[in-house]
Amino acid sequence: MISRTLLSARRSAALLIVAAVSAAALPGCVGHNIYPPMEGERGFTNVNSDPFPPVMTAALQWVTTRYPPNADAEWNQPAAGNFGITNFAVNMPRGLNRQIAERIVKNVGNGAQPMIPGNENLPVYHVSRVWVSGDEAKVDIIRPVVSVAFTEQGKPVTQAITIRLRGGLKPWTVSSHRLWSFNALQPPAINYLEGEGLQAPAKDAVPSREP
Repeated sequence: MISRTLLSARRSAALLIVAAVSAAALPGCVGHNIYPPMEGERGFTNVNSDPFPPVMTAALQWVTTRYPPNADAEWNQPAAGNFGITNFAVNMPRGLNRQIAERIVKNVGNGAQPMIPGNENLPVYHVSRVWVSGDEAKVDIIRPVVSVAFTEQGKPVTQAITIRLRGGLKPWTVSSHRLWSFNALQPPAINYLEGEGLQAPAKDAVPSREP
């Protein structure tokens, strides 16, 4: 005869299994994250939650190091002294918390500035799209091509770079990248950060490379 305690234990185990299966069936619960939200694709879209901040930080560090906003250093990938010469602004996803945005900008370093009024006149790196599934991620960053100021039509020249990363339970690192043709992808709208006390990092501060 099965004891009441054993029956209770079995019932509890069964409930845990059902709960786990149900949770796995929910959108985004298998580690799928997307920005911006796309019709027909499910996933978490809150850019303030992990893994969005560390993924964006790693991708921005990689791009701004290898394609800095300085015409003389733009095609040297990478070389010491290429960064920190020219300040640049980072246009991050809409809805990003001010404190998190400040931390990302600080960790990107090398002249990175938050997108506040006035900084749109700096060279701008746009985080256009973020896609994360499990331990794989892709980030589209649109960079300014400062060595070619304008097209024949008078439009600024930009270049999209798709960054592929691996991480998850370990720090996110870049595994490969794809360069797009100039102006193939259009930059997103400028998202100004809001909140009192937002300040750009000091120009002479030591760049931080923390993830």
